[in-house]
Amino acid sequence: MTKEEAIKRLKEEIKKGDTLWTQLNHVSQSGMMRHISVRQIKKDYPLDWTRLVSLALDWKEGKNRCGGGIKVGGCGMDMGFHLVYTLSEVLYDDGYAIKHSWL
Repeated sequence: MTKEEAIKRLKEEIKKGDTLWTQLNHVSQSGMMRHISVRQIKKDYPLDWTRLVSLALDWKEGKNRCGGGIKVGGCGMDMGFHLVYTLSEVLYDDGYAIKHSWL
């Protein structure tokens, strides 16, 4: 799947005002890298968008032995919010179009 296809699919499924839930799977020993999964709950069913979000943002995925998830570098701020804000910018040119919450 290409980046453009991932963006198209995510736009079909994630609408403005929807909430994406992030889950912290792993933190590196230095604390400078996190592996975060992205999920959405629709009709009481959890949907895992981690792979498509990784493709849409062109960010790498972590290895499954570390819990998987999207590799997000840095520290000193809410990295789950940063991930969802960046995705929202890519999909809708508005970082606040999609809401964020932690699992």
